Amino acid sequence: MNGTETKTDALVKVSPGTVQVADIANVRALAKDLLDSGLFQGVKNIAGAVTVIQAGLELGIPPVAALNTMVIINGRLAMEAKALLAIAQNRAGVTWKVTKEDSSGCEILFSRPGWPDTISSFTVEEAKTANLLGKTNWKLWEKDMYFARAAGRGIRRIAPDAVLGLYAKEEMADAPVSLNGPASPRPDYEASKAKPLPRPHDEFDPEAPLLKPNPDIDLMADAAEAEPEDPDGPSLASLEKFAKIKTDLQALGISEEAIWTGIHRFTADAFKKAVVEISEFTTPELDQVNGYLHRRKKATEADRAKQAKANG
Repeated sequence: MNGTETKTDALVKVSPGTVQVADIANVRALAKDLLDSGLFQGVKNIAGAVTVIQAGLELGIPPVAALNTMVIINGRLAMEAKALLAIAQNRAGVTWKVTKEDSSGCEILFSRPGWPDTISSFTVEEAKTANLLGKTNWKLWEKDMYFARAAGRGIRRIAPDAVLGLYAKEEMADAPVSLNGPASPRPDYEASKAKPLPRPHDEFDPEAPLLKPNPDIDLMADAAEAEPEDPDGPSLASLEKFAKIKTDLQALGISEEAIWTGIHRFTADAFKKAVVEISEFTTPELDQVNGYLHRRKKATEADRAKQAKANG
């Protein structure tokens, strides 16, 4: 360290378009100091702060700016819409113009060199369908919320390479369920392995054969109503159905990690592709996943009933 280099200089190097951190020990030390400041309420622990800082580095954002604009919501990183706009502008030359903004919604025209212009909007009808209008942030800052939704949608369409799939903080704050699989096993997972539930077999065993649809079971009785495919991901009804079935399976003693193991196997078998997050499914695909989980639920309930009868 020379006479003019500060401790901060040693931890973080910033140059045009890039940010470099010396090593993980320095990142953790910096994360702890920043978290101890109490200024960044969107992150609850050092590991979360390190994750946000690392995500910021990948986007070319210094640590303080990353922690000031990024949060972890429902197990997923999200960033304020205005920060996503800045990244899209700096990394991809995106410009935008608000062409409509009133109580009926917001419409934004996005432009990018070498790309066709994109119009992105979010309307009052969409907000009503998603039951957003009664929420406090929508009551107090309705126009800002319309703008954030339209901005987040438009940026992911015109500059996906710049924002790396990030959703706007304002979007994720209203999400009904986690869009991610588990980052780590549930706290009771290790205990469940040590004391497995008594049953003839585990239908979620990675080695177990996939169950095929049973024509005697009305699989569509609980399925979400068919909706047009949303280019941004599965429908709200499909997401809510997924959350309910997952909760039912956990109530039967199936760990979240085991549920996701089954989902990944079903996805590879049914769609011939690897899907990591629920948001990557289309509505028809998630409906099929929900049908698969429904069959697993029925099979598990049948096993439990058979075992209870055998035990008298």
